[in-house]
Amino acid sequence: MPDSPIIKGLIFLTDKLMSRLGILEKTRRDQRDRIATYCDNVADTLSQASQSLENGVIPHGLCSQMDRYMHDLKNVLQQSLPEDEFGELHDVLAVAYQVEHIDQELPAPVRRGSKYSELDIAAGKFRAIAQRLRAYPNRPAAR
Repeated sequence: MPDSPIIKGLIFLTDKLMSRLGILEKTRRDQRDRIATYCDNVADTLSQASQSLENGVIPHGLCSQMDRYMHDLKNVLQQSLPEDEFGELHDVLAVAYQVEHIDQELPAPVRRGSKYSELDIAAGKFRAIAQRLRAYPNRPAAR
């Protein structure tokens, strides 16, 4: 993996969410759907950034989208995960939104071929989380 704080932050987030799927799957359906939609939106933005960068075009505007997603993270997850986990996520994600700048972080030899594969991997992990949350059955109603 390239030594990019942006990519490391995104991979950290996906790994953290995957490690918490057992907790997230047990939340109410509307909360799971909200988290899944959030993950799909992040995945789509990362895929757009990867494609744009691969084509040599700086993805202006996608940093703003990712910044909004990173700020929305607490609101999206606050009812599903313990509060103490947000500080850790926030610190790591402080730079993870800067997808426009990934090209500048990667060393020259990595800049050809599959240089943005880590963005695609992160996008795939976000999609996998969304799919798993949507596939988890509803909890039976309490009696």
